Amino acid sequence: MKRMQIYFLLVTSFYVLGSCKKDSGSGSSGGGSTTPTEQALSISLNPDPGTGVVAALSATYSFKLQINSTAPTGGVKIDITGVKDSDNTTQFSQTSQTSSGSVNSIDLSVQNLTPGILYIIKVDVTSNTTLTNKASTSFKVARK
Repeated sequence: MKRMQIYFLLVTSFYVLGSCKKDSGSGSSGGGSTTPTEQALSISLNPDPGTGVVAALSATYSFKLQINSTAPTGGVKIDITGVKDSDNTTQFSQTSQTSSGSVNSIDLSVQNLTPGILYIIKVDVTSNTTLTNKASTSFKVARK
């Protein structure tokens, strides 16, 4: 059985100099800083796979993971799992992470797709700052 590999390509840098905002210390009252509540993760894929089966025209299917909510300041961890639909066997599993909240679009690709096999791809995203802040999506893909 062929083993599938998945590759991530981060097209944006993890650190953007000069884009960090600092709170001004003037006018604040109280004795300490408070940590703001992190916004719940909201994600989508581009192109949107919809509810049907995505047709990959080659052995590689590329897509973008979009973080629609405010990205967590500590970045996110991305777990991608691919299983064969016919027998639910795991064909690949890959983890990647960003280290900064400045990244809200990540290029991903699934490679070595075998013609005629239907795969279920699950994408789980977890905040590096708040481990209970999670979002996930899945889609089906088959190579023609």
